[in-house]
Formats: sequence, structure tokens, C-alpha cells
Amino acid sequence: MNNEDVLKEINSIIKRCKNAQGKYAKDTCQYNQYIKMIKTMNISKELIEEELLKSRE
Repeated sequence: MNNEDVLKEINSIIKRCKNAQGKYAKDTCQYNQYIKMIKTMNISKELIEEELLKSRE
């Protein structure tokens, strides 16, 4: 799997987490758990995007 494929998967995970998060009230631990997962996946996404930019230079 190359970085672009991984990036697509991460975007899919972020989307699914946001959809699942919407099923819970904001004050629940499940909702907060999704906040942490989404934040982590966004960090991963940024790192992969940086690597893609470096490889294209």
C-alpha cells in the first residue's frame, strides 16, 4: 500500500468516526473517545501528506 492509498483509508476512517460520534451526546465518554481518535487520525493524515509532498519534490 502506498502513501496515497493509506491517505484514502485515513480519510475514510475520519469520516466514519465523525458519523459514529454524531450518534452520542456531547458529554458522553464515547463522544470524547471519538474526539481523540479523530485528532489522532488527523495528525497521521498530516504526516503522510508531508511525506507525499517531500516525495514529489
